[in-house]
Amino acid sequence: MLETGDHAAMIREAQKELRSVTSEEAWYNSWEGHGSLPDYTRLRSQLRSLVDAEQFDAVIELGQELIERGMQQAEQSQDEGETSGEIMSTLSIVAEAIVPCSMTDVDRILFVIDSFMQDGYDLCDSFSHVLDRRYTKSAWADVAEKLKSRLPSHGTGKKDGATADFTRSYQRERLSGWIIEALESSDDEEAATDFCIEQATKAGTYQRAVDRLIAFKRYDEAKELASQGLENTAPTYAGLINRLQDSLATIAARSKDHSVAAAIAAERFVRHPAVSSLQDLLKVAKKAKCEAATKTVAMNFLETGKRPEFAEASKTRANKTKKAKPQADHWPFPAPPRANDSNSLPDHGHAQKTRPHFDVLIQLSIKQRDPESVLRWYDELQAFGVRNRFQLNRFATEVADAASSTHLDRAVELYCTEADRLAAETNTKLYPQSVSLLKKARNVLKSQNREHEFEVILTTFHDRHHRKRRLVELLRSLRGQPIVSKRPGNK
Repeated sequence: MLETGDHAAMIREAQKELRSVTSEEAWYNSWEGHGSLPDYTRLRSQLRSLVDAEQFDAVIELGQELIERGMQQAEQSQDEGETSGEIMSTLSIVAEAIVPCSMTDVDRILFVIDSFMQDGYDLCDSFSHVLDRRYTKSAWADVAEKLKSRLPSHGTGKKDGATADFTRSYQRERLSGWIIEALESSDDEEAATDFCIEQATKAGTYQRAVDRLIAFKRYDEAKELASQGLENTAPTYAGLINRLQDSLATIAARSKDHSVAAAIAAERFVRHPAVSSLQDLLKVAKKAKCEAATKTVAMNFLETGKRPEFAEASKTRANKTKKAKPQADHWPFPAPPRANDSNSLPDHGHAQKTRPHFDVLIQLSIKQRDPESVLRWYDELQAFGVRNRFQLNRFATEVADAASSTHLDRAVELYCTEADRLAAETNTKLYPQSVSLLKKARNVLKSQNREHEFEVILTTFHDRHHRKRRLVELLRSLRGQPIVSKRPGNK
């Protein structure tokens, strides 16, 4: 066919091969080392011949079909990426025909964008060089207008987020992203910004518009749009709410107002009490010049479990003027920005009984290297009546480690109790942990020349668990004996 110049026949053969190879089932069992994988070698050879024969338009047409059929095959394949690799390698030949083909610049750009929009597996990465070429501003403007015409007239706002069509919303957002890029490439930044704002209200993509407005220092508009976004974003979109709140905090910080960020951090700390969230809160509270008052309220919350209230804006200003004594159950700043309570993040624990957060207090005391407080909060946790024994058990070793240098007897008691609990599980995988805890108890006693006491502990422990042969073998190491004793005749 090459010798006779019968390009039409070559194209027909390539199309036939394309449809054949993309219809094959793709699977591979790596454990057994066999499977059925499509071989694109022949198709690549045919496409290469067409490119060499300068049949660029035909290659582009075949490429469009390959993208559609290849995506379906890659989606249904059960292999380790071999099929996707074959398709990607074949499309790299198609990429060579995009620039020299007869398409206009506008159609050329649209072809690449459409390929990327359809590609869910990054198979068309080799097309990216086409967009890096220099095109006229008018060409990019035409691309933007053509892409805009594809947007549905109705919005996909996220206020009904629980029932929103995620795929439809995602595709619209991707298409909008390309429109913005096209407008920017046409040097029409104002049009790109206006389009972002328009899509924020129509499709719920508030964050993208807010970020853009902040970048252009249009803070008042950004604040208004972020507040609107909070009002119209469903509680199920927790990540979007967090980001919009953070944007409002950033805007407020521009005018040296860090109370917004402090209020947001306080709300997140109450929702997810932890040492890390407390540190984040105190860090921003320091910038807001209310670190001491904030710490008082935070610690009261951890010790009582009672949720603090947010101060009213008017009272906050009055307190700053009068320097009134802070209340332990009221944050020293107003509530974080949100439209109303129904749009705040889901509160899964609100209906539960108020309980102190002893676990956080224990971890905080450990971090502060305060063994007295560690033991006190651990005892409080025990006395409070922990329903989940795992919560109590997971702290035992940490508490013992924290108290081992100052409260030796208590540390030894905790080590031995936890070692005994693990041994009682009759799970051989836990026996090494049990013996490791006994070693810690021995080291503590050894530091005070009280090793003879450990002999009593070890003997009692051995007698209690002497039927557990594997555990008894491990206990030999604590007496300096080999784990497996030598028998007569053994070398």
